Amino acid sequence: MSFSFLDLSEERDILCKVFRAIKKKRNLTSREIADSMGLALRTYEQFESGSGRILFGQIQKFSEATDSDPFAILLAVMYRTPEFAVHCADNKFPLIITMSIERFAEDMGSDVSLLEPLNVITGCQRYLAELKKKIADDELTVSKWLNGKRGYIDLGRLSLRGFRRTKRREAP
Repeated sequence: MSFSFLDLSEERDILCKVFRAIKKKRNLTSREIADSMGLALRTYEQFESGSGRILFGQIQKFSEATDSDPFAILLAVMYRTPEFAVHCADNKFPLIITMSIERFAEDMGSDVSLLEPLNVITGCQRYLAELKKKIADDELTVSKWLNGKRGYIDLGRLSLRGFRRTKRREAP
């Protein structure tokens, strides 16, 4: 995907908040990010403040430097919620979705035009509902476990069980 530049002048304040929030989440300094992006510190500071044109390639480099998601950054600006980019920094949710769509488009070619919007909407809603249920189920499981264990985590038994199985398989 190649863009010469993105005109985010009206959303500059949101974009700056996104950059700063991700930098804070990763506990990085401007100098560390600038070095990782191959920029002079002053140039990075101008980028972070939203001065001038913002190139998509710069957002990609920032994402690489901060281990975050470039598409989450763009969506956070569109949604006007900097927190979205921070919430997706670790799991790269929009990036994974975008990569999945790219692969689907490659597989389908021109047949992608045969998709009915209603089917796309229904499929996406079903998929997102399943993810939401998965999160709720995981939270319930953890909550029940913590309530029963009062915060004590016995990982030793789990590790030993796996270790024993591995040992048995490795034995001649």
